[in-house]
Amino acid sequence: MGKQLIDIGTTDNDGTGDTIRTGGEKINANFDELFAGANSFRLISRTTAAQPGSPADGDTYLLPTGATGADWAGEDGKLAIWSADQAAWVFVTAAEGMFAWVSDQNIVIVFNGTMWEPRPVEHDHDVLV
Repeated sequence: MGKQLIDIGTTDNDGTGDTIRTGGEKINANFDELFAGANSFRLISRTTAAQPGSPADGDTYLLPTGATGADWAGEDGKLAIWSADQAAWVFVTAAEGMFAWVSDQNIVIVFNGTMWEPRPVEHDHDVLV
């Protein structure tokens, strides 16, 4: 479906934007779509502490302790996802059962509710099992 933007109108209270109900429906639809696919991620890194200067849409990092940068500082342990639409980082707190492929380490990690743990990856005829 893709992200639905709320039409906020041209000026405050001018009646040109979405109604409160329509705005709420768009918010709920956005969250439904987000949470439907928010169990697995492809991470660029889980050790990069310095906020990148020119991320691409969808770039995702697991922020280590001591992450730095205007947006990353204070967000340790969260997933940082660059949204080109918003021109901003979106931060997600991990939930038990989430898993991620860490590209720069070539491993799968799983969040056990307390911490991220590496998991062995077995291959059977080029199919991940």
